[in-house]
Amino acid sequence: MKLRGMLILAVLVMVSVSVLAAEPKIVKTPTPEKGSNWRIAPNATVSATHDSNVYRDPENEVDDIYYDGSVGLDASYGGTKGNMNFNGFAGTRSYSEEDAKDFDWGGENIQVGYGDREQLYMYAGEGYRRVEDVNRNELVVDTAGDVSANTMLLDVSTQFRRDIFQAALGIGKDITDKSEMDLGYVYDMVDYNDEDTSDMSGHIIRGETAHQLTDKSSGLIALEYGIQDADNASDQSDFVTARVGLKTKNTRKLSMKGSAGVESYNRPSGEDENIPSVDLTAIWFATDKTQMVLGGRNGVQLSQVYADNAAEFMAVWLSIMSQMNEAMSVMAGVSYRSDDYIDKITVNGVEEDRSDKGVSANVKIAFTPPALKHARIFVEGYSESVGSNLDGYDYDDVRGTVGFSMQY
Repeated sequence: MKLRGMLILAVLVMVSVSVLAAEPKIVKTPTPEKGSNWRIAPNATVSATHDSNVYRDPENEVDDIYYDGSVGLDASYGGTKGNMNFNGFAGTRSYSEEDAKDFDWGGENIQVGYGDREQLYMYAGEGYRRVEDVNRNELVVDTAGDVSANTMLLDVSTQFRRDIFQAALGIGKDITDKSEMDLGYVYDMVDYNDEDTSDMSGHIIRGETAHQLTDKSSGLIALEYGIQDADNASDQSDFVTARVGLKTKNTRKLSMKGSAGVESYNRPSGEDENIPSVDLTAIWFATDKTQMVLGGRNGVQLSQVYADNAAEFMAVWLSIMSQMNEAMSVMAGVSYRSDDYIDKITVNGVEEDRSDKGVSANVKIAFTPPALKHARIFVEGYSESVGSNLDGYDYDDVRGTVGFSMQY
């Protein structure tokens, strides 16, 4: 408990210092420069997918073909002080045979930033999406516009239709020529369309300070305090994380932020779990047309399946995007996730340890026909394999997709 008390005190001190240090100066309203502009791009997509294991069943695999159709809108604005990005989409999925799996899906995401770090940079964002597929390498915006892993990751075998809502607020300020501070808040909520899977919500306050060590790197200290709640839990859980690390600065090829430290997690039972904590995000611009994204993090999270139980998780992801030429692009990604449940679970009256692991990979190739500059034809392959030390929780799924999209 002494460790938790010291970490909570450190978070409160950093939050207070960040707020005081980030008081804005009175400045004139900026006049938009000539380069300021809006960009609005509507889009539409249709596709057909063969799914080898529609219900992700370990033994009785059922394959089917489903059809997706969607429309969307991307909008962005960039000015001297402010910027805005919006993405909205809505679609429907229809199965050839398994009609009970048909559903409508969609979502939206908006991110707004204003100011500059010499005075005060402010950020706000929110997003909603209805999904069914696992997407563990999805990214959300975290503190003051920094990109970090999703703050609420799924149990590796939990894959049900769900609504996800996220919101974030952040401020950032350069304290001196070499020092900067950021403060952010993130809220997550997951609502499952499955009576055996518990809905979850979470809050995270994150403070971060960095000091330039060299022309291209800064040392950083990151502190987090978070609360997790699940419908099946008798009480909330909270956690405190403290990490130190490095991030790049003034680099053209590599953007990286990584830190390591300790997490102290207080479960509904009142017991503390103290584990090493790692968080890494790196973007490497290999060429003007190729970039790689690598990320990973670990932590403790309430289980959506077992009341008052929690799992130590680790997630790692890698993606590559390349514009081969004006007509063709290639995207590929792989992600790994493990869950080790802290408490034993009961299986047929016997208490057992449970440990799950999941690996997914996808490749997508898109081609623009010469006569249709706004159109794209694409093919995509997806493979997922989930394994467990217990029988009945592992499955394999392979999907192949062919589609056509238009974007203006």
